Amino acid sequence: MKQMLFLRSLPVFLFSCLALGACGYGFSGSGTFAGNVQRIFVLQVTDRVGEAGLATRMTDDLVYVITRSPQGMAVDDPLGADAFLESEVRSITQATLSRTVADTDIERRLYMTAFFVLKDGEGRVIWQRELREDEVYAVGADNAATESRRREALEALSLRMAEQLVNRLGDDF
Repeated sequence: MKQMLFLRSLPVFLFSCLALGACGYGFSGSGTFAGNVQRIFVLQVTDRVGEAGLATRMTDDLVYVITRSPQGMAVDDPLGADAFLESEVRSITQATLSRTVADTDIERRLYMTAFFVLKDGEGRVIWQRELREDEVYAVGADNAATESRRREALEALSLRMAEQLVNRLGDDF
């Protein structure tokens, strides 16, 4: 009985797969990077907001995530690159999420906006996009602890931004 059900559903499943493939559907981050790029040289991130250490952290996160991706890899020699990734942190803002009755912040949300451009060896733009991520962190009476949690939130934003970039670079639609 189970075998009969399986055999009846197999043609429907195969037809669905073919139909989705024929219309260009693909999973996010699957396939290759934009412009069939495989080897990317990641330039140092430009920090327009003045967050100490953020540019280095984001550059390292971009290299790490691109290297881990199945679509391609980050290279450390510009001569071996198919394309160059330029990145710029444009803004970091925060907003209060919750407060106590005494009007003291309990949680804040950090927002990071960055712009990415992938260029070929001749400087032509292959792909570009502005991305935005956010992260919540707890606020307390201890300023040092609050600043430490803010820093951790920035680190989480940096890594998530790199992951989002790799997923978007692999989108074909």
